[in-house]
Amino acid sequence: MLSQKLKNYLVTSFAYCLAQIQGDATNMKAAIQNIVPHAFGDHSGCRETWCRYKKDPSHYCDRDLPYGKDIQGDSIQSALKSLFDEYSTDIVINKLAPAANSQRNESLNSVVGLKIAFTGEVKAMINRVSCSVSHVNLGYRYIPQTLATLNIEPGFSCVDHTTTMDKKRAMDKQRKSTLHSSDVDHN
Repeated sequence: MLSQKLKNYLVTSFAYCLAQIQGDATNMKAAIQNIVPHAFGDHSGCRETWCRYKKDPSHYCDRDLPYGKDIQGDSIQSALKSLFDEYSTDIVINKLAPAANSQRNESLNSVVGLKIAFTGEVKAMINRVSCSVSHVNLGYRYIPQTLATLNIEPGFSCVDHTTTMDKKRAMDKQRKSTLHSSDVDHN
């Protein structure tokens, strides 16, 4: 089980990578791939500009980790590495790196944070993060698509709800992208 402090640490580390390495896909990929080793005490891939261990190894204590101690356990390390590897593929990195507008990333972090907050198991966390990403990328239609992939009949209420929510999402997107005449300066 992951403590809330550890979950927050991992989500925050990921958010820092997105915010601090905008526009540089290569370094963003390396930074995301280094989150787990850093948390487990392997600082070989860390940069001196952000890792306090590199600046002063003898006095280093990561105050953001529970009890200021590195995470322990091969199985949790393997599971977390697998999770973060999914976010450091070239396809995902090329979508994240431009980060011209961080609002979408902040929205994803918020959705992921909400879904992670109520779980303690790594497998459940991986599923919740996957659902969050699918929801952000596909909208509510990810639900019947996932059910169809699993050969589960979604039922009428699921399809009806998905259609309604996708229409609402489209209307919200249209509303947010439309420049109202009252917003234009006529001077």
